[in-house]
Amino acid sequence: MLSRRILAASAAVLVVTPLAGSTGEVPADGIWGRICSFATGQAGWTDAWSGVPPAPVAKCAAAPTNYHTLSSIGDGKDTHVNFKIGYDPDTDRLCFAATGLPEAPVLRVGVGHTLSIRIANTLHDTDQGAARNFNCPIDSFGGEGLCLPKPVFPEAPGPDGTFYPLEANEAHTADGTSNLHVHGLFVSPQPCSDEVLSTAIYPANWRGKIAPLQPCQAAPNTLTYTYKLPADHPAGVYWYHTHRHGQAEHQTQMGLVGAIVVEDQGDAWRSSIGVSDEVLLVTDTPNTACLVGPNCDVRVHPTSTRRQDNAQAAREAAARAAATAAPVSIAGLGPTLDPRIDQVDQAGECAYGASNSNGGVELWTLLLNGAPVPESQSGFPPDGELLTKTMQPGQRQIFRLVNASANSFVAPKLVLVQNGVQTVQKLEVFARDGVGLADAQGNRHFGYFDVSHTPFIVPPASRVEFVVHAPPVGATLYLQSDQVAPGCGGNAYPARRLLMLTSAGTPVDPGVADDSDLLENTPSLQPYLSTLGATASVHRTFVFSEYGRQFTYGVTKWLKGTPTISDYDPGQTDFFLTEVASDDGEVNPKRTVVTPFNGHNAAPQVIVHLHGQQSVTEEWLVENSTLEIHAFHMHQVHFRDVTVPSTNPDLQPLLDVINLPAAPLVGDIGSGQPGAPGWVKLRMTFTTADIGEFVFHCHILEHEDNGMMGKIQVVAD
Repeated sequence: MLSRRILAASAAVLVVTPLAGSTGEVPADGIWGRICSFATGQAGWTDAWSGVPPAPVAKCAAAPTNYHTLSSIGDGKDTHVNFKIGYDPDTDRLCFAATGLPEAPVLRVGVGHTLSIRIANTLHDTDQGAARNFNCPIDSFGGEGLCLPKPVFPEAPGPDGTFYPLEANEAHTADGTSNLHVHGLFVSPQPCSDEVLSTAIYPANWRGKIAPLQPCQAAPNTLTYTYKLPADHPAGVYWYHTHRHGQAEHQTQMGLVGAIVVEDQGDAWRSSIGVSDEVLLVTDTPNTACLVGPNCDVRVHPTSTRRQDNAQAAREAAARAAATAAPVSIAGLGPTLDPRIDQVDQAGECAYGASNSNGGVELWTLLLNGAPVPESQSGFPPDGELLTKTMQPGQRQIFRLVNASANSFVAPKLVLVQNGVQTVQKLEVFARDGVGLADAQGNRHFGYFDVSHTPFIVPPASRVEFVVHAPPVGATLYLQSDQVAPGCGGNAYPARRLLMLTSAGTPVDPGVADDSDLLENTPSLQPYLSTLGATASVHRTFVFSEYGRQFTYGVTKWLKGTPTISDYDPGQTDFFLTEVASDDGEVNPKRTVVTPFNGHNAAPQVIVHLHGQQSVTEEWLVENSTLEIHAFHMHQVHFRDVTVPSTNPDLQPLLDVINLPAAPLVGDIGSGQPGAPGWVKLRMTFTTADIGEFVFHCHILEHEDNGMMGKIQVVAD
């Protein structure tokens, strides 16, 4: 992961003016009109909206400092909520502000019911020019942007040759527009439902051009989403976050996230026997020690690469090998990297500080339900500094852990410390990515995962639900996140203690020893699972790849002349997710272009034909040619992980996000390159409910925002 968190001494800086004593809603000219200034001595930004009566900007509530149970809205039936997208200038946070609530609530909706979310964007665009496309606070969050408009260069695919032609990524600028994605819900991708490609909720003072308003859009800055859940929708935890391409990472890290719990009669039953759930929302934010300076991810000098001395010889050797390589074939969907994916010039240099697969420096710190997770330079912080929660003796809860971070992997582990003895408990998993664990007939059961040596990795956007028993009185139970090894090209995800649990108060009934009573009255998943047993009729192959921008700009064909190195940041990385083969006749490998996602391109990358049927099943081989792990996510549907042949459903789980292993490093840290690709094989079913356009992408949102995404269209013919 080549970070963009590097600021030069002469760069522009963000100046935030605190609002002393401000509560409730803040007049717009109090924060957005004069928020940017420049170290070069240029005049500060003036109020661009003088004479225009602006709506007030919603003020976010204060961030919590300790762990607390999240607020909830809904009773497991139809649920309706009104949000305002607001801002806190004191902490540079965005929020979904709901009347009377301190935070974005957990939305609880019943299977077969409707979730309705009305969003009013109260932010203000800060661009004074006619373009109306620049929003300083979002663009500069975490030190990534410079509060300056970014260049956009007209381009075309680079020269064809031994490797697939490459196209550089076009820079994007945050403009304060937003939208909403309900992650994991099986709902329509049509406008006014889970549509993220064309829907935009504009800033309150927008005066630029707008796309045609949706029928559910009362004004450019106000839109109502309606999600109708099918009767066979799995009950479990999902989440919502903004998905405006180019701004998803910053808006998510700034706070525009929340959890969704879909409930069925099993939830009502557990409530009746005194067993509740606890939603744990994990988010991440830039590591303040890594905004500027040598601790950041400075892997290569802007004018050189570690491989510049041997790159040409390696490229020539790769060209000779590719000239005699067999044509691309997906027969059997084996893990064979397309020889025209240029691995020599991959931006696969190991991260700054990396010496092995544990990665480089730590770029992100974590929050749990909005409160900072404490860390220590050596080992875990003392108990007195940890986030804490108290349970009643004998109490059981379903912990619904949502990894709502933009870029971070976590690996939950329960560690009991009693009488000085430390024991790692098996993780008693109830559901993954919202779908309960079940046998082939759809009957629910628990999965028991030994995490004492093998981490249970939860990628960004993934979820896991597990049973937690209160520790004995006098003992301590830690919910930890194990260290996750991202490959040498990724950044460090260290072990952390997320939460410390103790017991106090009146004891409660601990229930039956095997927790089987928690599964009583829980509906079978057979109606949902039935379609996933179909044989795949289409097979596709995709490749994740990364290239340094200095390289992609050098091989891209520029329509108006090649930009000079002063026109762009050569330390950037361009990210790609490319379909290279398909047996439905829609992919011609000889014409494949390795190109980043472009939201202005109307053509879908993948077209799924239902051929007049209710559903069609496909198998996708997804390969990773880079030196860091990625997180593959598909909107609208879950897929079955069939990487490992098995008849045990627990070994082929249903997921909507999956960890994509890194390619191994061949050679040493300084001059090596990726070896054979990491890969997964996925089976997924598309139905008439999916007709429309949606996306698939890496859910490391820094990667998604910078091109690692594709558009899919499902058609009825």
